[in-house]
This record gives sequence, structure tokens and C-alpha cells, in this order.
Amino acid sequence: MLTPFCMAFQLNTSLDRLQGTQYTLARVVTGTGFTVSSSFTLKRLHWLPIDARIKFKIATLTFKASNTGNAPYLASLIASSAQLV
Repeated sequence: MLTPFCMAFQLNTSLDRLQGTQYTLARVVTGTGFTVSSSFTLKRLHWLPIDARIKFKIATLTFKASNTGNAPYLASLIASSAQLV
């Protein structure tokens, strides 16, 4: 069984590999070499880095589940801030 520290390390390693893949794909799409900054290339393509993309996706799903009513099975799992007070 993995400890929480090992799981976090494994997740960070996976995210680092994904981020590296995204940088490589951004360079292939734009045709730039390694002399141009990877973050500049992502901004030029209007791509979010992997960690920001994950946070954005979670925030979007949470908003849609709590406000649209399209996914009541997800809305039941989300506690609104009014219920927490």
C-alpha cells in the first residue's frame, strides 16, 4: 500500500511528464526550437499549463453541477458555501 507521500510523489512525477509532453507538443505545433521559452509558447497558443488546466476543469465541472441541474448526481455531492456556515 502506498503512503500519501508516495502517492503525492507519484502524482507529481506524472504531472511533470505530462507538462513536458505538453511543452514538446507546443513546440511541434508552433515550429519553434528549444531557444524559445516553453511558457511563452503555451501563452502564444492560449494553452493552460497542466496543473492550471486540472484546476480549471474541476472549477468548471463544479460550477456546472451546482448551477445548471444537468448532473444531479454530482450536485448532491457538492456542498454549497451557504450549507457550510
